[in-house]
Amino acid sequence: MRPKLALTLVVVVLATLVSGCNIFSWTKSDTAESLIEEGKAHLRDAEYNEALEKFAEAIEKEPNNSTALYYHAKAAVHASGFNSLSLAQMLADDEFIAGDDFPFTGNDWPKNRANDLYQVSAILMSDLKPIWDEETTGEFGKTDIDFDLALAAGMRGILMFQDSNLDGVIDGNDYNFLLEYIDDISQGFEISDFHDYIASLSSAPKLKALSPQDTIAIDPGIITAFNMLVDNINEILDLAEAIIISIASGTFGLDPLEVKSVLDEARATAYRYRVADGVDNDGDGRTDEEVVDGIDNDGDGLTDEDSNGTWSL
Repeated sequence: MRPKLALTLVVVVLATLVSGCNIFSWTKSDTAESLIEEGKAHLRDAEYNEALEKFAEAIEKEPNNSTALYYHAKAAVHASGFNSLSLAQMLADDEFIAGDDFPFTGNDWPKNRANDLYQVSAILMSDLKPIWDEETTGEFGKTDIDFDLALAAGMRGILMFQDSNLDGVIDGNDYNFLLEYIDDISQGFEISDFHDYIASLSSAPKLKALSPQDTIAIDPGIITAFNMLVDNINEILDLAEAIIISIASGTFGLDPLEVKSVLDEARATAYRYRVADGVDNDGDGRTDEEVVDGIDNDGDGLTDEDSNGTWSL
């Protein structure tokens, strides 16, 4: 009987060692750490959707695990099919010429493609912002993700121009703002179809023949909705710019100051088109001076900016 007992003890000891003290289960460990390792393996094999699932499971177990959050963001970019380097270079391109579209807008970015990147930017913001805010523990800190988060916020702020109803999706329910660079002597970008946007939403009668001096008050609901859009765009671009400014040095493959230049353009464009807010949004010394009529009323090279809450058909 003793040899049999000794053999039993050996089996129990081996089982304990092999299973990591889990003697009643031979199943694979599903700790956050093990899930992260599985996700990394999928990343190495270019199995990006599988990697996303593993990192998401790890986040469920440890929501403040910066390693899981970071790699989930990384997998999301790979799974989207976008090239992060080319996106970064696009956001850093500040050598605009007349007729250029703003980054991530225009004919090269139809709504479905813009929405794909918009959704990726939301994932990156959700994953990386807690690390930036120092709410996490783990392998990565704020200095490890600062430039990535700045790029994600910059992309999302610019793409938000296309999410005109702020429902989190860029689709056929959104107005397609045309953000175009005017010329070398102007103040940069303008929303060149702002008059058409107001007309598309206005409940005012469109059959009435107006003389050149006649105007109609913009519906207060339209003003509120558009100003809210502008405020949301600027809030997220403010975050992106604050991060860029905080980066003293580093090698990112491009100049952070070039990214800041593009963010400056986007913020300036958004601010200029705030409606009837009693603020000199375009910095020309006048307040709410434009009528939304597709005409440069104040002679500054821009149309319909800093408008007073009226429009002309």
